[in-house]
Amino acid sequence: MLARHRGVMNIPEHYGTITAHIYAMIAHVDQQAGRVLEAVKRLGREDDTIVVFSSDHGHWHGDHGLAGKGGLLTRGLVRTPLLIRVPGSRSAGNAARSLVSAVDLMPTLLELLGQPVPPGLDGRSFAALFGDPAQPHRGHVRIEWMEAALGAQAVQIRTERHALTRYAPSGETLLFDLERDPMERWNFWPRQADEGDVMRLEAALLDEGKALLGNRSKPWARC
Repeated sequence: MLARHRGVMNIPEHYGTITAHIYAMIAHVDQQAGRVLEAVKRLGREDDTIVVFSSDHGHWHGDHGLAGKGGLLTRGLVRTPLLIRVPGSRSAGNAARSLVSAVDLMPTLLELLGQPVPPGLDGRSFAALFGDPAQPHRGHVRIEWMEAALGAQAVQIRTERHALTRYAPSGETLLFDLERDPMERWNFWPRQADEGDVMRLEAALLDEGKALLGNRSKPWARC
């Protein structure tokens, strides 16, 4: 049985409703996070409990005139919240500006807990940021997207200054200058791209690909 056609949506009104729901959801999540912290305090475990708050990546919700999640790897889609409460941290209440990746979370927690970090992980610990949030951690992060049904995929290298994205199988390339164009609306590839910047970004893309293949070429060896 086919679903009944709902007719044409009033797009501005539709997105207004979605935006209201988003803010309501944020308020709800904030309240529930507060309940977790209150429970830790009530149980007397503040001095020996690490609390981590993060999430999946979000939707465009009208950014760049798009809806959904995936494909165009702009900051509104790929950046995720990450808040960590570490007992006794000297940087409590401060924000670290360095790039980190979700794969860094496991080795970070292991180091904070005084446990050995297994070799060969894609992630790297950022535990040092809890002592000095101003120090650098990563020069870049690698971001991937794949749509199996369409046979399409993209890989991105993102630094503090640039975001280079390459799509397969089309070979289309996007290069955003995050300092000159923080909203990521203008593709600087290839005419306005600085040759030195491009070489560094493509070298990082190649190195990340080699590292990824190196870790996965013998999956049986890690079982």
